Amino acid sequence: MLHLDNPEKKQYSRDLLVEHGGANAADMLKLSSSERYQKIAEMQSWVKKSDCMDFWQLLDFAQSEHMEDWYPLLCDNSSYVMGEYIKSRRNFTVAERRDRLMSENRQAKAERSRRIGCVHSRRRYV
Repeated sequence: MLHLDNPEKKQYSRDLLVEHGGANAADMLKLSSSERYQKIAEMQSWVKKSDCMDFWQLLDFAQSEHMEDWYPLLCDNSSYVMGEYIKSRRNFTVAERRDRLMSENRQAKAERSRRIGCVHSRRRYV
């Protein structure tokens, strides 16, 4: 009735659905595993694109922009995987920055040593 499976038909809000005969609309509207994985992949893409570093940023964005698909997933069963994903990206970013700084420091030290070595060698031969 909501035409969720056919985007060419008029789409109706889930709020308009009326249950009859003991049917539970929430059970019928649950995402399949493959749909859930697709939504998680969408969240991962958003995290990368927006350079999200904390779970609260994802949750706030989901609440304001994806209330019907991402937000319920995060509240019900996908918060662990997304939280761990964000945490590992943050840790990698910190480690990557640390490694880059260490490399730059080594290069700067080597350059200073070369310059000092050149100065010393000139003094010896003058």
